[in-house]
Amino acid sequence: MFWMEMGRLGYRKREPNEPDADHPQRLAKMVRFHQRELGYSRSGMATLLDVVPAEFDRLYGNQAADIAENDHRPMAHIRLVK
Repeated sequence: MFWMEMGRLGYRKREPNEPDADHPQRLAKMVRFHQRELGYSRSGMATLLDVVPAEFDRLYGNQAADIAENDHRPMAHIRLVK
C-alpha cells in the first residue's frame, strides 16, 4: 500500500521538494582565468584538459561565457617578486 501511494504521488521517480540543479561556477571561472589572464587559446585549453576542442566547447564554453557576462569583480593579479 505504501509503495502504491508513493507511486501515485510521483515520489518513486522524483523526490518531493527537490532543489534546483546546481550549476558549478568555480570551474567556469578557472577556465575563463586561464583564457583571459594566462592567454590560453580554446585549443590550448582543450589540450590542457585532454579533450578535443568541440568537447571543450560543449563542456565549458557556455558556462565560461555566462560567468564572464555576470561577474564584474576585478580579477586578482599575482606577481612574482625576486
